[in-house]
Amino acid sequence: MSNLFFQTVPTAQFGESPKGFVSRIAYFHGNPTIRDLHQMIGVPYNRLSYDTDSKAFETLIAKLSALMKVSAYELFTCFSLPDFIAVDSHRSIRDIRINHPRVCPCCVKDEAENYIHHDWLHAHYTHCQKHDVALLNCCPNCNVDFSSQWVSDVFEGCSSCGYRWEDIKVNVSSIPEYQKMAMTLTGQSLNVYLAQLYQAALMIMRPFDINVEPLKRLPEGVNYEEVFRLAFALIFCDAFQQAFRSIRKTVWLKAAPHITEVSLDFDETLMRFDELVSFKSNVSYADLPAVKQYSQALPSKLVGISEKVAPTLITKDQTAKLLSLKDDDVMNLVEHNLLHPLDTGAHQWYFDLADVDTFLVIINSVATEPYFEDINKIDLISVSHLCDLNSCGFGETLTFILEGNIEISRSVESKRIQLSDFSVNRADVIEYFESNFSQSLNDLLTKNDLKKLCYLSDAELAVFIKHLSLSGLSLGSRKQVFESKSLIGLFENNILLNRWAKLNQVKIKDVHCYLKNYGINPSDDLLWREDIYLYDKTEKLEKMLRQFLYECGYYKGASALFLCLKYKRTILPTDFIIFY
Repeated sequence: MSNLFFQTVPTAQFGESPKGFVSRIAYFHGNPTIRDLHQMIGVPYNRLSYDTDSKAFETLIAKLSALMKVSAYELFTCFSLPDFIAVDSHRSIRDIRINHPRVCPCCVKDEAENYIHHDWLHAHYTHCQKHDVALLNCCPNCNVDFSSQWVSDVFEGCSSCGYRWEDIKVNVSSIPEYQKMAMTLTGQSLNVYLAQLYQAALMIMRPFDINVEPLKRLPEGVNYEEVFRLAFALIFCDAFQQAFRSIRKTVWLKAAPHITEVSLDFDETLMRFDELVSFKSNVSYADLPAVKQYSQALPSKLVGISEKVAPTLITKDQTAKLLSLKDDDVMNLVEHNLLHPLDTGAHQWYFDLADVDTFLVIINSVATEPYFEDINKIDLISVSHLCDLNSCGFGETLTFILEGNIEISRSVESKRIQLSDFSVNRADVIEYFESNFSQSLNDLLTKNDLKKLCYLSDAELAVFIKHLSLSGLSLGSRKQVFESKSLIGLFENNILLNRWAKLNQVKIKDVHCYLKNYGINPSDDLLWREDIYLYDKTEKLEKMLRQFLYECGYYKGASALFLCLKYKRTILPTDFIIFY
């Protein structure tokens, strides 16, 4: 690339954000984002490109200085302010930088000041130190968040609605206490303060469990001004101090080769914070109870300018426990876009509690009030258990239900909605499973898989495989698997009564005798003698199986006539017509 491209460039300011400076260069030369600029100058863009102690950053500075015809050392010194992304490897949030730009509504109106300061990208810097105003995280006109792609025209206005920054009405507000303290402290005292502040912030955003895997990145769409205001109050509460010291000491003792050395290091480090507390002994929050302070604020106050509620983060295990599901069911709900994990960069998934609530509200919105109690109803927790036995995911099944294919009702009224409150007709669910059963089989099935799907004993399974000449593939160590294509035709054209009876929770001998009275017999006598009931799938067979279920309900006191009279509902022909 020719040097002509950089004949006109902005001057780097001491304390400017490196990413902000490159964004200004992109703005000067018509590049939509900093990624586009990287592509033009031939320097790869990756997550380490703007870490000032990385080789990737050195490569970027060397390329920029050559194109700008300035000293690489001079350019580097503009961005040499300390970056506190790793002041404490045990801190609750490892990278305290935000991913999107922040702008000051006053600085953008002054050409000399129109740049993004290095400190502004640390989450706890929420105000401009020079003008005493809150930094913008989104457009004040349309409330769209600034893009993490760093769109270069952020220095002029909003790329979404076209709003210009010169039209902003500035409201002056004093710099909050949590930021003032960060600006006052240096060195180890600052490190200890930030470790406590971000641990408290995590307790605010995730009150259910503070002793979990640290977040690598901060979540987006959070009103950090409110989060840190509450966090700052929290660090001066005795309850937080006890929890913090316990968590930190546990972590450090595990990592230490010698307990005595770590204990000394731990005590010395926390003594520095004791000095810090005495330095700010006049803080007005000191006597507030920790739990009351943040639990009351969570529902109403952690709302950003763009009306996004700060996420209350819960782990995948906590989500599964909250919904009374297994982890695999939660993952299947994610696959079908019913739950949405947050991108926090951590090894495990985190969910927003509000998203879990929304999931339950969606189910509740399509649920109806039942006319009467039905013994053939099963709740959604039971449906998830049936999914395990039918090679069918819970997310796929629930999507089918929510699309209106199976009626869903809410059986009880309670303050807290749970999956167990919602029920569907067992026969409808079983019919859905059976209609999709052959297509849902895995490519390869082990003997245990086949045994579980068919509900056969080991001896019955051996007869079943031998008689139907099911050929298996050997995977070594005497492990045998069967291809699903050899079974699809079998289950598409036949009904295995062993499986059907188990799914519908009825006795197989009762069903067999019932069908025999109507002249319907198993298609294979040899299998029948071994208590394996295989029937040709016909319309008559399916009709009689439905009628059998109906009559079982009738003898248990749940006939349509009885229930209609009990609940004073008009008896309709459709109550019976399905069976005759």
